[in-house]
Amino acid sequence: KYVFTDISYSIPHRERFIVVREPSGTLRKASWEERDRMIQVYFPKEGRKILTPIIFKEENLRFEPDSTEYIKVHHKTYEDIDKRGKYDLLRSTRYFGGMVWYFVNNKKIDGLLIDQIQRD
Repeated sequence: KYVFTDISYSIPHRERFIVVREPSGTLRKASWEERDRMIQVYFPKEGRKILTPIIFKEENLRFEPDSTEYIKVHHKTYEDIDKRGKYDLLRSTRYFGGMVWYFVNNKKIDGLLIDQIQRD
């Protein structure tokens, strides 16, 4: 695999352009894990050691869709997205419809509607 990274200093890491060329020839955006690795290579931070907190381990992220924990995590996520106005984070994902339903059901749809109207 070949990884192409924009190493300009003026670009914030979250906006940095990083792509991967697969052996098959496919060009794709780098995953977050690949991005973290490349950013650490080009912009190393002393003492930085990336450890995944246990809460984010695969076995701790799985809930049944009807479980109270699953619903609680989704509701907290939707509330935070609404509070910050970051609706684009879920816009093209399978979770966007559930978020819209949550806002409508809880009469909190105003922020999302304003965001939709103001989009280009």
